[in-house]
Amino acid sequence: MSCELSCRMTPLPQLCRNASGLLTGKIKTVFLLLAQELEQQVAPDAVSCMRAVQASVNLPDSVQDVLTQLGNSLGSFDLSGQLRGIESCLKNAQSKLRYQRSPPEPAAKLPNPRPLRRCRTGHPVFVNYGY
Repeated sequence: MSCELSCRMTPLPQLCRNASGLLTGKIKTVFLLLAQELEQQVAPDAVSCMRAVQASVNLPDSVQDVLTQLGNSLGSFDLSGQLRGIESCLKNAQSKLRYQRSPPEPAAKLPNPRPLRRCRTGHPVFVNYGY
């Protein structure tokens, strides 16, 4: 999208249609519907068009977040702002994908402290091993 936008100044509906040609599944559908929404000019801007499309396609929240970010970037700024927005969306999507592929390890469980002995006052003394 960045190359098409910066080099050819491709109109937004055609840009979305071109992007859909490179995609599959529900994301392809999202970009095709977005192209139709933009061409029909039912909504006043790309943000509203993206919201309408998102409402009609059931996607995970992480994907919805990236698409919302993309909708906020497209058509809302000058060329350099749109290019930065696309780059930001790409980084965000890559980050979410990395997280899904390798979620963080669960926190290690510490051993239960056990009273080792009692001190002079009669209170137990606890020791945690592994620190």
